[in-house]
Amino acid sequence: YEGRRPYEQVAFQFSHHIILEDGTIKHEGQYINDEKHFFPNFEFIKRLKDVLDKDKGTIFRYADHENNILRAIRAQLEQSDVSEKDDLIKFINEIKENSWYLSQLTDCAFYKQRYTEKNDFAKKLDKLTVKTLRKKAAKYFDTDNSINVILYPEQ
Repeated sequence: YEGRRPYEQVAFQFSHHIILEDGTIKHEGQYINDEKHFFPNFEFIKRLKDVLDKDKGTIFRYADHENNILRAIRAQLEQSDVSEKDDLIKFINEIKENSWYLSQLTDCAFYKQRYTEKNDFAKKLDKLTVKTLRKKAAKYFDTDNSINVILYPEQ
């Protein structure tokens, strides 16, 4: 694409699905660029924002590829003169990156299991206390089984 660098990321397609409460998966929207010689990334993120702004749920980035593409688009937007770039960058930053939580939901949908409290990370996190954390730390961490690491920031 004119004005772009070799091997730069290009986002030309997305498919938007919703996992409903009963476990069914609903195809809600999509975008595919089939226009020749058109750099699609900014249109891609605008369309993704338009589709996802209608949802009331939490949006997750799941795969490493999705995370990398959105980071690349954010960097491209930062160097662009796109009129709504601040809103689009804010949208990208608000998307949660949480592969563990989403993998739990995906497993439930794939195996047709209900997402129960047993699997609910958020509820488990709310129940976490200093006392329970200390108890687990004492069980698994001691001076015989520890490594001290000091990280120095890059100069």
